[in-house]
Amino acid sequence: MRLPLLLASFLLTFGASAQQPLPVPRNLQATFAKGTRAETGLPGPNYWQNTADYDLAVTFNPTTRRVAGTVAISYQNNSPDSLRQVWFKLYPNLYQKGAPATAPLNPPTWARASPSRP
Repeated sequence: MRLPLLLASFLLTFGASAQQPLPVPRNLQATFAKGTRAETGLPGPNYWQNTADYDLAVTFNPTTRRVAGTVAISYQNNSPDSLRQVWFKLYPNLYQKGAPATAPLNPPTWARASPSRP
């Protein structure tokens, strides 16, 4: 009875200390070197995050079912790099049955929505 307990104790004590560390992927090593991520997974001293504030003004006419509005977006680039362009996408009624994402649009609709489109 003592031998199995001694063996288990020995294996737990010395087996845990003999484990090899897991390899760290190169992309994570790069974040550690840049200081944007600490090895604990927390943000590092050089971590940054861009922000955006939105000011929406929307009106809805129930008779015509028309939604109209404007938006002002203030984008704050906190990165050390300059941004040459900013992309954003609009998904109106993306999950509504019959929405443009799931139904074909005719050319007059495209012409009204995007005057620069041929």
